[in-house]
Amino acid sequence: WSPPFLEFAKRYHSLHSQNDEDWRPGVDKIFRAAVDQCPADGFMYKEICLFWEREGDFGKAVDYCQLALSRSLRDDTKTGFSGGLVRLRRKIQTPFPPG
Repeated sequence: WSPPFLEFAKRYHSLHSQNDEDWRPGVDKIFRAAVDQCPADGFMYKEICLFWEREGDFGKAVDYCQLALSRSLRDDTKTGFSGGLVRLRRKIQTPFPPG
């Protein structure tokens, strides 16, 4: 079931980001195990995409979005993964103003 994977990944992120560690490979490993265990869970894919998007790793978000599309998964949004993919690609192409 996907929520334990998601909670574990968020907890891992929380613990390891505090120590200036590169937490991304560990979190991605958790997410990869989750999609292997629950390959048809569209909700989980959506949450993984949103996680990476919030972290600013649009490339990873795109990867999981494409994986969901390749598996013909649906989520609870109006435009689904195809709409999310378009939105993410726009974010990649649009430079952010200096912060």
